[in-house]
Amino acid sequence: MKENIGATLSEIARIATRHPAVLSLSRARIAAVPISIGLGVIPGFSKVVVDILKYLHFKSFVTANIDVAGIGEAVEKGANVLFVADDVHFLALNLKSGYVVDNDLATAKAYVTALEIAIKGLEGTKILIIGLGRLGERMVDEIIKRGGVPLVYDVKRERMTYVSNRFSREVRLMRSISEGLSSTRFILNTAPSKNMLTSKMIDRNHVIYSPAVPHGLTVGAVRKLSKNFLHDPLQLGVATMAYEVISC
Repeated sequence: MKENIGATLSEIARIATRHPAVLSLSRARIAAVPISIGLGVIPGFSKVVVDILKYLHFKSFVTANIDVAGIGEAVEKGANVLFVADDVHFLALNLKSGYVVDNDLATAKAYVTALEIAIKGLEGTKILIIGLGRLGERMVDEIIKRGGVPLVYDVKRERMTYVSNRFSREVRLMRSISEGLSSTRFILNTAPSKNMLTSKMIDRNHVIYSPAVPHGLTVGAVRKLSKNFLHDPLQLGVATMAYEVISC
């Protein structure tokens, strides 16, 4: 990240959340609690979250118990922040302040910040957002706040209409991905579609950042973009969640 974007994982998260560098991380003791509701616990998910947190030097652990028992265990062991996820939501909860951070919002902030750092500002820059689910919609909001111009595309026309109505004249609707790719170099992809973007559709000057799983690019497209491609399905979001949740 430092080489390709110009900032480390920690630096991107701090900038995204306006987290002061002098704020000590020692105040946080974070527990990741496995949640089994819905389709069940993703094997290893909580451990990966904690591995990311430990890489960032947060005191963190995975509870031995799951669900309500896990929450109880976390509190008994002195946790003041919980990371919990089910089939729909992935949240960080500050037990002291009551502040809640949603992964979708944190990931949107992180990716838009990473692009902002990489291209040295978004003011007046056209950025294509592919996919207008919760994450894509939040990216549109973040881009507008930073002075960028969102170009949006989703296979569901109703989502495009909704986002257009919500943000009024701030967004520009694309009739196709190809139209979007021909209108800007900068793309944020949130649509989990395999091999959606091929090497023939893009050129080496495109910059594509994709938190989607799968990331949507063919092997040839990834090779063509080289350092202009970023796919990070979890680290940026978790880091940003952590810095924001302990700041409030």
